[in-house]
Amino acid sequence: MVRLRSSLRLYPSGLPRLTLSRHTRLALLLVLATAILEVFLHTQNWAVRQPDHELDEPFYTSCQEPAIEQPREKAAMVMLVRNQELMKALKTIQSIEKHFNQWYHYPIVFLNDEPFTEEFISVMNTTVSGEARFELVPKKDWLFPEWMDVTDAKAAIKAQGAAGILYAGLETYHHMCRFYSGKFYTLEALKAYKWYWRIEPDVNFYCSITYDPFVEMTKHDKVYGFTIALPEEPRTCPSLFRKMADYKESNNILTTELWKATVAASWMPWPLRSFMSWFGHRDRFGDGWSLCHYWSNFEIANLDFFRGKEYQRLFEYLDKTGGFYYERADEYREEAHGLT
Repeated sequence: MVRLRSSLRLYPSGLPRLTLSRHTRLALLLVLATAILEVFLHTQNWAVRQPDHELDEPFYTSCQEPAIEQPREKAAMVMLVRNQELMKALKTIQSIEKHFNQWYHYPIVFLNDEPFTEEFISVMNTTVSGEARFELVPKKDWLFPEWMDVTDAKAAIKAQGAAGILYAGLETYHHMCRFYSGKFYTLEALKAYKWYWRIEPDVNFYCSITYDPFVEMTKHDKVYGFTIALPEEPRTCPSLFRKMADYKESNNILTTELWKATVAASWMPWPLRSFMSWFGHRDRFGDGWSLCHYWSNFEIANLDFFRGKEYQRLFEYLDKTGGFYYERADEYREEAHGLT
């Protein structure tokens, strides 16, 4: 056993100075080296392994002759849009028809929380090459959940707007986030489809898509496709990462490389690391969120994934936290993919 020895000496200034013995200095150096090694091993444990091959090769690297004779998938394009966005919606539909749907004629399902006007229906019916469907989102799937304190939720939304968090002060934006996270794929209008392609008003497609992405995703056993990932603004969802980490732990969900990509391992040594959990964007062990998230404005996905019991259970858990309204929670569904 190492004995720690020290002595006090008086220097000319009259102030005592602590002098450590040789054994004490060695013991402290050993503790420091151990702490550094522990931190290094901890961060390496969270490092994402570089795959030895490309995991997501592009389906094609050049334009293809459209395979118009091949069977289609049970798929539809979906647009959530308001009547006053008619011209923006028209811009998107004209673009996607020109660059893709003129060959494949997939149906387009338009969703609205209010009845579509005759003008909107007429314009879209004359623009699409396939079937156009116009569906009203049920109020129960669009508005605040019944169990929520609406007055308190509205106050939280107003406070988010006052804090300058982009879009967070708009009540309809929060409704949209919750709807796209856990309600739209249960709609009666989409039950006939296995795949959907989310499109937004006011979008241009700049090149032709001459292959069928639904067919290719089925062929390559893909579930979800998106276009961009980037760091999030931290104020938008301060509790999301902790909630997801707690859910992962309580349900014994294995750590995947995708989950590791969302984690910024703490450089604080054990056991001090756990004190970092008092700060935002941290799990209970003190590790943080990397702030990596992706935009779902453009996505192609298998509806069966969202309809599955595992995802629905996760949505219900997040919904009960109130985060879709008390935070700007469009990232809630995106973070969920780190668990799969």
